[in-house]
Amino acid sequence: ETAAPEYFRETENREVFTCLQIYSTMEEVRDNLDDDLLEHLDHLVRIDVSPSEDWPAESALSQALRRLEQRHLQEFQEALLASQDAAKPPLRELEEAIVSVNRRLKELFSQRH
Repeated sequence: ETAAPEYFRETENREVFTCLQIYSTMEEVRDNLDDDLLEHLDHLVRIDVSPSEDWPAESALSQALRRLEQRHLQEFQEALLASQDAAKPPLRELEEAIVSVNRRLKELFSQRH
């Protein structure tokens, strides 16, 4: 499982994530971030994300990635629905996009249980 940059709401998180994907070492990442993003990276690095003994790191990461994707898809779905003119029937492309998002959300919810 991997995350996509669009899963991140905050621009700073998206930029740091993208930089982490491009460069192979933290030194390279730090060399390629501006001062504000470097400060944000330092803040993120200080956050304790250690999984508990009952929750293995791999499972915790998978769950976090699914939640990121789920939140992104729900927000995308809301935007699709808001773009629809209630007085007219939905366009075929819009309808197909909504069905596709619903299908993926259903998959994500089924993985949780």
